[in-house]
Amino acid sequence: MPGLNIRVLMEKRIFIADRQNIFRFRHKVLHKIVEKFFEMEKVSFSLSLVLTDNQLIKKLNYRYRKENYSTDVLAFPLAAEYDLDDIRGEIVISVEKAQENAILFAQRVEKEIALYLVHGLLHLLGYRDYPTQVAEEMRREEKKILRSLDKELFDKLLIKKI
Repeated sequence: MPGLNIRVLMEKRIFIADRQNIFRFRHKVLHKIVEKFFEMEKVSFSLSLVLTDNQLIKKLNYRYRKENYSTDVLAFPLAAEYDLDDIRGEIVISVEKAQENAILFAQRVEKEIALYLVHGLLHLLGYRDYPTQVAEEMRREEKKILRSLDKELFDKLLIKKI
């Protein structure tokens, strides 16, 4: 695993820790996706985003959810837990899982990453994957936000495969 690469985009205090060695991303494009989300949902908050691999996300999934498998995205709300007004939470995305699912669903990896980011952001706003009716509402909101994103963003997100 390469050294920790942290980029801080101070406009909205979005902290990005890139801890994977599969793809190189343009972090400013991730920031633009978050900005579009904020605009559509009429919210704004600080956020920590971790891009990682299956090994680390599996450890986190087990530690915090007692699920012993790698997942695509985890979202950890922090404001309620620590009573902080300026930090809403942390999102952890497995880039390795995004690559696997992109192949499985014949999808671009960039779109998988955007989906996981939007999904995590919705979790931080209180959306849930269950029960079924609530999950359907979350899926509708995801689709609405993803449709609103500039197609050019997807083309700019990925720099190259490492």
